[in-house]
Amino acid sequence: WNDISESDGKTFFDPCPEGWRLPTKAEYSNFSTTTFTWDATNSGRTYNGNWFPAAGYRVSGVGSMSNVGRYGNYWSASPDGENVGYYLYFSSGYVNPTYSVYRAHGFSVRCVQE
Repeated sequence: WNDISESDGKTFFDPCPEGWRLPTKAEYSNFSTTTFTWDATNSGRTYNGNWFPAAGYRVSGVGSMSNVGRYGNYWSASPDGENVGYYLYFSSGYVNPTYSVYRAHGFSVRCVQE
């Protein structure tokens, strides 16, 4: 990978605008079925007034969308190895803020203010 950096230190591959960043694995650690409430009408969860739709994900090997309206998968900024990263996973009855998977999957991103 080439390091294509702006003057503010962001790279070409950073999905967040200036002044924003991806949360770390630790910042997702308080997400649970009791703190992260499911909304069946809108298919998603709310944490401290912030909405996370169950947007599903793009399957890396096929390129198609999967589980839209059933699962939410949100990348964190924390790596779990050279090709693997941590993400927040949720469904209507389950929440896990520390799953990891190959980075080729197309998961949602949720930027937080720096």
